[in-house]
Amino acid sequence: MNSGRSLFSQLIDHLSLHEFRKCVARYDGNHGVRTFSCWDQFLCMLFAQLTYRESLRDIVACLRSQQRGLYHAGIRGTVSRSTLADANELRDWRIYADFAQLLIRQARALYAHDDLGMELDNTVYALDSTTIDLCMSLFPWARFKPTQHAIKLHTLLDLRAGLYKDAWSVQVWGRNVTNEWYWTAADRVNDTILRYTGMPTTYGVTLSYRFH
Repeated sequence: MNSGRSLFSQLIDHLSLHEFRKCVARYDGNHGVRTFSCWDQFLCMLFAQLTYRESLRDIVACLRSQQRGLYHAGIRGTVSRSTLADANELRDWRIYADFAQLLIRQARALYAHDDLGMELDNTVYALDSTTIDLCMSLFPWARFKPTQHAIKLHTLLDLRAGLYKDAWSVQVWGRNVTNEWYWTAADRVNDTILRYTGMPTTYGVTLSYRFH
């Protein structure tokens, strides 16, 4: 029965606590932890991501406004800014990376045979990127908008295909095939901001022979 349960707690039902605990045990994530477990930390950050929270203060204030529902959402520890900040800084990120890979594999299996509504003869890549806000006074070179300093993450797509015959091989490759404009570094010289751009779309053919 889902009557009276929050949408967040219903969503959590689809996550395997057993698999998460295996990830935690792999990196000894709960060693020395008394009240605020890795599972509590994960649920807090998942809630923050789903509800577009923008800071630790925002996360904690929003969760505490729903104090009665935290237990039913699976959060057993006391949520505070200092506790959450320490957990984010000190706990092994590989716990959550491994769990994320597990969830990705589950999602792929669920949607592997879904009809996309279109006929595709080849692989399709869906690329996404995000923007990281930065302090205007600390990062004057990261001008994104007149009232915002930020950097945009870019996803570059490199492709390679080849034919192999005995010791011979020929490979056709492309780098940054979506021709994404990006810069790799920035520097400040006196009053001048220098940005170093990345390589545009590049194609090539490699012919090789393997000596025995």
